[in-house]
Amino acid sequence: MKTLRAALTQAMKEELLLRNVARLVDMPKASRKEVIPWTAQDALTFLRSARPHRLHGAFVFALVLGFRRGELLGLRWIDVDLSTGTIHPRKQVRRRTGVGLVHVDLKTEASTGAAPLPRFCLEALGERRVLQQREKVRAGIDWTDMDLIFSTETGGMVDPDGFSETFERRVLRSGVRRVPLKVTRHTVGSLLAHLGVHPNDAQKILRHARIQTTLEIYTHVTTATQRAAAAKLSDTLRQGISSAPVLPSSRRPPQALA
Repeated sequence: MKTLRAALTQAMKEELLLRNVARLVDMPKASRKEVIPWTAQDALTFLRSARPHRLHGAFVFALVLGFRRGELLGLRWIDVDLSTGTIHPRKQVRRRTGVGLVHVDLKTEASTGAAPLPRFCLEALGERRVLQQREKVRAGIDWTDMDLIFSTETGGMVDPDGFSETFERRVLRSGVRRVPLKVTRHTVGSLLAHLGVHPNDAQKILRHARIQTTLEIYTHVTTATQRAAAAKLSDTLRQGISSAPVLPSSRRPPQALA
């Protein structure tokens, strides 16, 4: 229907039609599938289970900073600024038809914004650096130096689809509820809301281009502030009812026995 509307609109511009009748048709609204993110305990259980995996650090970044898989796999060591404790993603790994894996610039300014590096992420980076040095020695002349943080065992780009499959296998092994990799971003947003983080700060952490995207996650989460507000209203109404004078009954008292 969208294609038909566009075609008829173009025909009007070219004065082939006087009216676009397709605009009179009400488009059915597509129902959005409900996303149920992990709890903090789910995320913790998964990360503990995936601890031995060589790409454990990538899982940490996904669940702490909400990085998309292409952003994760495109991160370079040059993007890390230890002096400010931030990481500045600028590239992503994608599969291009007829070409294969490519390392290309991120599209939006929001995606390229600097992200904070909390201690957990810094520790994951340190462990990743040590492991990568060992892999480089083992690979020898087969090593491809692309400066990638989360690389293959020979330094090349990790296939995004393969990374998603690896994530799903590790989820299955951990025993937590199965979710696709992309739901980790929703999990991060939900956890930030539960912790009372302001939506503006959450938007910057998740690098959403629009605050509305962040708020869509927040509106599905009952935060401590919201619970406190509801409790305050409830207590006020309850106290008001408790302190109100008891009205006399409208029923007449029984007649005294003669």
